[in-house]
Formats: sequence, structure tokens, C-alpha cells
Amino acid sequence: MHKARMHQYKTRLFAQQKCLKACKREIKNVLSVSGTTASSLFLKSEFEYLRNNFKKSCKLLNSAPKSCPSKEHIPTLYYNNFGCMHFKMKKYNLGVLYLSQALEANTKAVKAAPQGIFYLIR
Repeated sequence: MHKARMHQYKTRLFAQQKCLKACKREIKNVLSVSGTTASSLFLKSEFEYLRNNFKKSCKLLNSAPKSCPSKEHIPTLYYNNFGCMHFKMKKYNLGVLYLSQALEANTKAVKAAPQGIFYLIR
């Protein structure tokens, strides 16, 4: 469990630094340690987004499970990622639609969460 989480954080770090080669290596490590979980598929989708491979990124997002045992709120992340992707593809109306759905999903998650626990968009 801790090893998988460590690889996920390293992958996010490399993705933010745009070190694609190191990011790809860490994604392979994440997938080998934890399998195809929702968070690992979101990481792989983010990697494809950084490579401007939007079709594959969409496919990975759609194949991600709709629920996750961790504290991440999947619909919020899903809609946020799709909104960003559509903005990058210059489909602004779709981007606004998905981002507004992400905002709605986030507000529902915050209202439904026990007091003191907040779900934020990454």
C-alpha cells in the first residue's frame, strides 16, 4: 500500500515537472504494484494528456472505475480532467460544460462529506 502511494506521488511530481520519460517509468511501477485502479488510470490519463494524446487520455478516463476506496472523489476528477482536455483541444463550450459539472460534483461531495473532510479538485 505505501509503496504504491509513494510511486503515485513520484509520478505526480514528474508530471508536474514535465519529465515525461521518468513519469512513464513511474507509471509502469504504479501499475505493477497496484494494478489498474482508478487512481493509476487517472495518472496514466494525465500522462497521455501531457503528451497531447487526447484520444487515448479520454479512453483511459472512460475506462476508470466509477468509485474508489480512497478519499478522492472520482466524478469531480473525471469532469475536471475532461474539461481541461477539451479546453486544450480548443473545444471551449464542452470544456465549460465539463468544468461546471466538476464544480457541481465537488459541491455535492463537500455537502455529503462528514464534517472536517473536504474533497478538492486537484
